Amino acid sequence: MNGARTPQRQTWFAARLPQGFWLLGLDFALVGDIDRQQLEAFTALLQAGRDGGGICAGDDVMLLYPEPFWTRPLGDGASAGYPKRYQRLEAAIEAAGARIRLRLAGDLHHYARETLACDPLTQHDSHLVTCGVGGAFAHPTHCQDVQAPKVLNREPEPHAVSPDLQQRVRAGRVDIIDPTLPKFEPQAVWPHPASSRRLAWANLWAMFRIGFSRSPLKLGMSKTLDEIWNSNVGFALCLGVIYGLNAYVNSGVFQASFAQDGFAPMATLPFGDAAVLWLKAMVFSPFAAFINMGLLAGCVRIAWEGPGPQAWRLISGLLHGMAHGFLIFALYWLSCVGLQQAGLEALGVKDTMGQWLPGPWLATAAALATWVSVGLMGVLGGGLLFGAYLALMCGAFAQLPNNAFGSLAIEDYKGFLRFKLTEAGLEVFLIGLDKVPARPSFSDPLPTGWRVVDRFEIKK
Repeated sequence: MNGARTPQRQTWFAARLPQGFWLLGLDFALVGDIDRQQLEAFTALLQAGRDGGGICAGDDVMLLYPEPFWTRPLGDGASAGYPKRYQRLEAAIEAAGARIRLRLAGDLHHYARETLACDPLTQHDSHLVTCGVGGAFAHPTHCQDVQAPKVLNREPEPHAVSPDLQQRVRAGRVDIIDPTLPKFEPQAVWPHPASSRRLAWANLWAMFRIGFSRSPLKLGMSKTLDEIWNSNVGFALCLGVIYGLNAYVNSGVFQASFAQDGFAPMATLPFGDAAVLWLKAMVFSPFAAFINMGLLAGCVRIAWEGPGPQAWRLISGLLHGMAHGFLIFALYWLSCVGLQQAGLEALGVKDTMGQWLPGPWLATAAALATWVSVGLMGVLGGGLLFGAYLALMCGAFAQLPNNAFGSLAIEDYKGFLRFKLTEAGLEVFLIGLDKVPARPSFSDPLPTGWRVVDRFEIKK
């Protein structure tokens, strides 16, 4: 650190600090738990004792986690009979007489601190701190991972297959609070949940946000187009392509040659009758059914982030997909009727331009014009519908925290933690900036407005 050469060769570490404090950095390696090597190495520190330079009774331990597992349901999805290794490590730390005073993680791009004022076992306080305010974009604080109550549970694993798997310490969120379990109380949240919920509604128009890194005049044509394509507008353009493709595969049967199957040119049908036939067309051919099922599956996959019940995710995703399907039909019907009124052949409707184009070519040109118009209108309509879905789910129902705020790309609410070790213990400060100003170049002055967002102490 600070330019010094260190012998560390692993992605996890243990640091002994003055005043009997220890900092253990754990690595989940994207699998949600530490590996056996970490468990054995940290357990060896507990067995070494004070003479051997290890953790001993009375020491205060701070655990640095890669993910705030306490924002997930209590137990963190561990299989029955097999507690996770980090849960067993925490039990071993407490069995050695040391105290877990702080569990700290990033990953979620906001700040939240919850405190157990007096742990019944240690008679000291203990903190859960999520601090990921250096992330690329802000995450919401009004959603379930922050607002749900968190408890501490030391009950042994009842189905342990061996004695070493019995002891565990679990911290996590619960839907129903057990009054016998110690509960962490919220102390500080940044940004404020009310501000977070208000920001979520900006998704209504978020699909048309570009956010150039610099002025397009300085970027040049190639870089400007690249940033447009990689922005939310690029996603809206993709929605337009999907709308046009969907209209193409569904509309092939709306012509006179399919009259024996009950179909007719779209522009000749009333809106209600056309809607019923459109439903039939969606599954009339295997290719059309495949495209429409793919649309529904994509919407369900977006909704699967949760964190609500799986039934809620499935229903909301299907409704979202069906809304897109209805909008595609409505745009196609309007395009057919509009082209007819504009004097063009709309899939079988007589047209005044027939004297310039032979019938087959005229029908093809009209069909292409219809699909293109659906795609162009789909950029606007699909983008608004998708944004409205994210806004409703996150703003009203506190769902989809990553998907909804990822589209907003909020660069504000940046900060960092500072620790100060004193004779009395450890002081922790969150230094934050509510609004991050635009800096066209690194030569511009550093932003002002830094403030102490939160401060707490871990006393000996």
